[in-house]
Amino acid sequence: MSDSGKAFYFMIAAVNSIGVGERSEPWLVVAATVPDMPTSLVTLSTTSRTVISFAWSNGISNGGTPVIDYRVSYDQGIGSFIVIATGVTATQFTTTSQQ
Repeated sequence: MSDSGKAFYFMIAAVNSIGVGERSEPWLVVAATVPDMPTSLVTLSTTSRTVISFAWSNGISNGGTPVIDYRVSYDQGIGSFIVIATGVTATQFTTTSQQ
């Protein structure tokens, strides 16, 4: 079971040789989640039926931690997507040889 997106509350107290001080007010911390889907997909250029460049924008939320890369999938024409690229670090991609 994942705690992704779950809210946690914390209180903190300082301690020294005399004892424990007062606790802080409760702090809300939300565990990181997966990022929202990218938005605003635009075609940058189509140089042939096998070379297409496109770009996108990050989703509204990164889930609480920076997006490190993207996976690009391609529909083979039968409603079945396959991953054609992983580790894409830019918000643009050029695909070749997909028919």
